[in-house]
Parts: sequence; C-alpha cells; structure tokens
Amino acid sequence: MQPSTMLTMGAQAYVPYALVSQLGDPTHCDPDYYSPSLGRVLLEIIDAEGPVEGRRLARLAAKRFGLDKLHTKREVHMMKQLPPGLTRKTRLGTYVWAASVDPAKYTNFRVPINGTQTRKLEEISPEETLNAMRAVTRSAMSIEIEELCRVVAGGFGMRRVTASMQERLKAIVAVGLASGALLGDAGGYVRVPAT
Repeated sequence: MQPSTMLTMGAQAYVPYALVSQLGDPTHCDPDYYSPSLGRVLLEIIDAEGPVEGRRLARLAAKRFGLDKLHTKREVHMMKQLPPGLTRKTRLGTYVWAASVDPAKYTNFRVPINGTQTRKLEEISPEETLNAMRAVTRSAMSIEIEELCRVVAGGFGMRRVTASMQERLKAIVAVGLASGALLGDAGGYVRVPAT
C-alpha cells in the first residue's frame, strides 16, 4: 500500500524536523558541559516529530551542534537533559513524547508524502504503528496478519519487509491483541472491535 492511500484512512503527513542551521559547537553535547541550548533543541525536535525514537532525537540534536556521529556516552547525556515524564521505554524501544500528549490516548499515525522522508520502522513508536494497523484493519474489515504487516510497512514507506521488520510488526500486533485494540481469530486474521 502506498503512503498516499493511507492518508485516506486518517493518516497525517510525516514532516521531519528541519535542520535549519548549526546552533553551536559539539561541546554542547559533551557530558561534562551544561548547555541550556541543548535542552531547548531537544524540546524543539520533540514538538516537531514527537513521538520520536530516543536515538533519532539525540542524533538530530547532535547535528544541530555539528556532530555527524553520536557516541553512546553523549547520547545518554543528551537523554538525561529531558524533563521527567517525556520518555517512555518499552521492549520495542525508547520513545519521547511531548508533555501534552498521553501515549495511551494517542490515535495518530504519520506517513511520508511522495515517498520521501521515511523513518526507519524502529523509529516509529509502537503506538503509532498500532494506530496504522487499526486503520488498515478497519478499512479491510478483516485482514490476515502477514498481509497487515506488509500493508503497514508499505504505508510507512518501506519497500520491502525484512525478517526483523516482520518480527517487530508481529510484536505490535501481539500488543494490539493483548490490549483489545485488535481482535484475532484462529485463522490468523485480525479485525478492529466494534465501537
């Protein structure tokens, strides 16, 4: 499925954070250096892209300070600059949310426009992926899990689904089944519960 088709299912256009200019030198990202500018940039990125995967957030912020490579020590330091309560760790990754958004009530999902600006599948929060799955399933009325995974991956701009991507998508289907957001049957099909 093309991302443009998913827009008809309620998706929003994914607009990546725009790296407008370098804000300062790399020392702003050093663990030994306190930088109010770093905190402001992190929040700016969260406002633009949230929910945003933690490593992506740190990489984007590092680029604002002239760093193309980010080492783990700097990444950890940068994540510690975030206000409490914005970071949500799951077994599928760490995602940072805007303070005004409750992940449990989040219903959006965003797709690339014209095949550009795609995110890696692991950079898309499980909540956002599950929302896309629900939209596709609602549109199909019922869909086989393997097909659902392919359609959602395509909607997010993935050209092919690797084994690790399939594993991640099936894990998110399992989350949806466990939470009641999706209903499954013995034949391997899922549907969205009636509201």
